[in-house]
This record gives sequence, structure tokens and C-alpha cells, in this order.
Amino acid sequence: MTLTFRLTSLTTLLFLCMFCVNATTYKEYLWMDQSLGTSDTILSRSGNFELGFFPAVRENSTNYYIGIWNKKGGSDKNKIMWVANRDYAVQASSAALTIQETEGNIIIIDRQMTYHVSQISNNSITYAKLLDSGNLLLLNNFTQEILWQSFDYPTDTLLPGMNLGYDTDSGYTWSLSSWKSADDPAPGAFSLKYDFGRATLIINNGSNVFWIDDRSNDTIDNVISRSGVHKERYRRYFTWPVDYNSMLVLEVSGELNQKYWSEEEKGWISIQSSKCGTNNLCGAFSICNPQALDPCDCLHGFKPFDANSWSKGIKSAGCVRKKELSCRNGVHSNDVFMPLNKTQLPSTLKGDSKIKIDTERGCESACSRKCSCVAYAYNLNGYCHLWLGQILNLKNISTYVDNSDNTNPIFNLRLDASELVPADSNTANAKEPANDFRKHENWLRILLIVILITLLTFLIFGLFVYWIRKQRRKGEDLLHFNVSMSMKAEDSELTEARRAKVKKKEVKLPLFSFVSVAAATNNFSDDNKLGEGGFGPVYKGILLNGDEVAVKRLSRRSGQGWEELRNEALLIAKLQHNNLVRLLGCCIDQEEKMLIYEFMPNRSLDVFLFGLYLAVSKLS
Repeated sequence: MTLTFRLTSLTTLLFLCMFCVNATTYKEYLWMDQSLGTSDTILSRSGNFELGFFPAVRENSTNYYIGIWNKKGGSDKNKIMWVANRDYAVQASSAALTIQETEGNIIIIDRQMTYHVSQISNNSITYAKLLDSGNLLLLNNFTQEILWQSFDYPTDTLLPGMNLGYDTDSGYTWSLSSWKSADDPAPGAFSLKYDFGRATLIINNGSNVFWIDDRSNDTIDNVISRSGVHKERYRRYFTWPVDYNSMLVLEVSGELNQKYWSEEEKGWISIQSSKCGTNNLCGAFSICNPQALDPCDCLHGFKPFDANSWSKGIKSAGCVRKKELSCRNGVHSNDVFMPLNKTQLPSTLKGDSKIKIDTERGCESACSRKCSCVAYAYNLNGYCHLWLGQILNLKNISTYVDNSDNTNPIFNLRLDASELVPADSNTANAKEPANDFRKHENWLRILLIVILITLLTFLIFGLFVYWIRKQRRKGEDLLHFNVSMSMKAEDSELTEARRAKVKKKEVKLPLFSFVSVAAATNNFSDDNKLGEGGFGPVYKGILLNGDEVAVKRLSRRSGQGWEELRNEALLIAKLQHNNLVRLLGCCIDQEEKMLIYEFMPNRSLDVFLFGLYLAVSKLS
């Protein structure tokens, strides 16, 4: 497409004067006697695609471009998929798109200038048609032959049915070119092509390789594998499948995004081609692992340039050496090379060199002689690649490269000898240190394990302390018992209305430990002994708060068994009365059986009854 400046004919001027200002939407076709103004559009048959002018506002001026956008999910001109006049901005709102009467080309008329969207030598009657695929066709009105199509001139979007490749017979080269900026559709710095030598997608930044498909996006790889590469006599290309409801977009940043239509979301969903796809994501002297949760890591022997920003996830500043090369001080012997296997070679920068050398040793020597050389790689074709100054966009491809694949050149990083761990005293035989590719992930795993072990330790310790305290309180339960509070609680519960229910329901008594009972009775000392009956002795117990209790210790010779003890406890517990002694609890420990009663400071009733009878008998 070229720009041709010429005066418009009188017919064209008259035609523009008759041009209607109101917006018009044409269905599919643009004929020779029609014109498309800046407010008019052409709609495909299904309504999925629309062609028309769209404005781009820059520096307080409005430029107009002819574009095709997708109507799915609503009319949004931000989803521009093809631009006709990328290299020429129309500045007049009176511009129009029409078909040239003399040669049948699609042209844009802008005041006194004409821009050719298509360039054919047909000299016949033609018409334009917008297909449901988003492809704009220029056809012969009689033979229906396709004379020109927009799919042969893609911009930044690869739609289903578009090709990436070349046709030597026609001179077509099918590739994508990014926009110059978000509001400028002019060709930008990045271009996407299909590299038939590598059999993969590749993005160039000018003449330098910016990105190579790292196969971290399974969807793109599956599409390429399913479509296959077409190799003909004059053409080599691969086609984005027509039955695949998605597209590839080369962003202004150089990032490749795959967008597919979601019926659930009723919108376009973006999938990044790779975590390492953005230009200089990890900065200089770093390596990017597209499979890792945090893809960026410094190369061995390097540290983050800005540790604070690096910890916050801002890593574009890159890394710096921990120890400078000896070559910078005029000494070459202390610099060694560390091989990094299974890496995608970094981007080539200005100043980097590629020379023909017979052996890898010669390639290493060539790098050693240059203090500015920071790395080298030697391939089987005898080419030595030297990186001078910086290393950018180095990628770890160990997760998807076959271990038996020896065709990938080994990247050799230049380091001070102290950064390597020698196998013996000879630094020339230094072993490669541990792989740093997954260092960050390993630290995350270690940190997670330490946290889990710490939490588990605290949990076990807490349970152990709780058990100790419970055992301790279990041995002091009677000593901490509050007799008065217990009796008040029982009195409040035993109202006249509930006594019948209490008699029917099961009575629960506190169960005290033998240790606490022994402590309260001073280990059942004779000084605490109140008396002894047929079933065993009775002891006085003193609690920590000063309350007193009576402990009936059943003798093993008493003959009272478990059933008798149970009946006695239940009966006394139910027969609560102000004039009756109250049962506070019991103690059962192996062969020991004890009942704890309310203490009677005035002694029991038999003392007064039988004691008075004995006194009268003695007087008589």
C-alpha cells in the first residue's frame, strides 16, 4: 500500500458534496456508487464484525483510521483487529472510504489527497464485502474473483483463517506488527513471525530477537500442532484454525496475548503467552522460569540491584555481580565460565557479536580476551555468540526440553573463580554449583515446612500443658470444692414444684480424687478421726477455703459392695432436707470407696439421744 497524492476529479468533488452527514450502516457490501463517511459503518452478515472510521486523539488533535473491530460483547472500538491506513492518519472529519471508478481499488479520500488501501491493476468493476470472519474482500463484479483481501495484510491481531509465513511468488510476508502506542495504530517496535527453522513463534524488537515461544502456553502449542505448517513450492505458512474461537494479539509492550470468547462471561478472556513474555521482565543478569510461581531469579553469582523493590515484586532493575570480574583489573586467570544447560539464549543487543570459530575452546578464548564479554555460546554449526555488557531475557527451559536433546547451545556465564565450588585445587575442573533456577521455590517449600512444624509443636505443647493442669486440678478437686455454694445451688433447684421431677431423674454426684481426699483429711490421721461405725471410720476434712466436710471411708470388711454404695449415695442425694445431712460427693479409687458428707459441727443426733439415755441410766 502506498500513498498517492493527486487532485480529485470533479466527479469525486461533486460526490463528496452530496455526501450525507447522518450515520449509515451498510450490510456486508460497499459498491462503487457508495461512500463510507467517518460516521458510517459496514456490518458483516452475522453482525460479529464492523468496518468503519475510528478516531485516535493525540496531542489535542483527532486522527481518523479505517478499521475492523469485533462486535461480540457490544460495540467496542477498543477491540480494533485490523487497520487499513496505519501509516497515514486522516485528519479531516469529511474523509470517506470508497471504491475507485477507474481501477476498482479501495481508497480513502481526504480533502485533496487519496490513500490507496488496495493496489491492483484490474480496470474492471469491483465491490467490497465484509465477511463474518472479519476479512474484507475486494472482488471482481463479474467473475467473483478475489482481487485483494485484508487477511493478507494483518496488523497486530491474528484472526482465525489468517496466516503467518511467506509467499515468494506473490511477495507476501504474513506477520503481525504491534501498535506504536495505545492510541497510535502506526507500526510499532515489535513484530511476530513464525520461525520455520526453530518451528516456533518468535517476536523481534527491530532486528533483535525479543521473545521465543517457551511452550508455557499449552493452548498456543496445541493450536500450532493441530493446524500444522504448510510447505509448498513458493509458500510456507501456518494458519490459525478457522474453527477456533480465539485470536492472537501482539500488544504494544511486545507481549503476545491469546484471547478467546467466553459464552459464560459474554466477553473476551486474555491468556498471556508466557510469564516471561514481557520485555526485560526480570532485568539484567537474571533468569526467568515461566513454570515457576515467581518466575524471576538472579543468576548464580549475582544479587538483586534493589533488594527492597525486588522483595515487592518489582524486578525490572535486575541483578548485579556479587564480586567483580578479575579481568577488569587486568588479570584474566581468575575468571571462569559456568555452563547453564537447558536455557533459551538471551536477547541479542547492539555490540554483541557472532563469529565463525572451529572449536568451543576457541569460542571461550575469544570471550576471555574481551573484558566486556560476560557470556558465550557455541553451536554445532561452528558459530560463536558473544554477549558483551549485559544479559537480558535469559529463560530456563528445563521443564520442557528433552534431556537427550544436545542440539540446544549451552550458555556459558562468566564469573569470578571464587563463585564456583571447585572439585579439587584446579579451578579449571570446577564443578557447576547447585542449580539456582528453582531456588525461590525451594525456599518457599522449606519455609512452609518450618511453619507447619512450628505450629504442630506449639499445638502438642499446648495439649501437654492442658493435660498436666487437668491432672493437677484433678488431684486437688476436693480441696477447691465450695461447700456453701454447692448447698445453695441445690436449695435453689429443689423447689416444691420440681421435687417430683428430681426424684425421678438420675442424680449426678461430684467424683473426687483419692489424693484430694487424703490431703483434706491429713492423710486420714487419727487427729481428724471423728468416729467409727459398722461400715468404717469417719474423718474430718478441711478444704482450702476453710470449709469442713465429713469423709466416710468404707472398710473393706464392712461387706458393703458397689450396689449398696450406689443405693446409699442415690438415696441420700435425693433426700435433701434442712434437717438431714447432705451428701456432697464420693470417691472411688481401686478398692477405696468413700462418701463425703456435710460436716455437722454439733455432732450427730445419736450423741444427744443415746448420750442422754446413758447419763440417766448412770444416775439411776
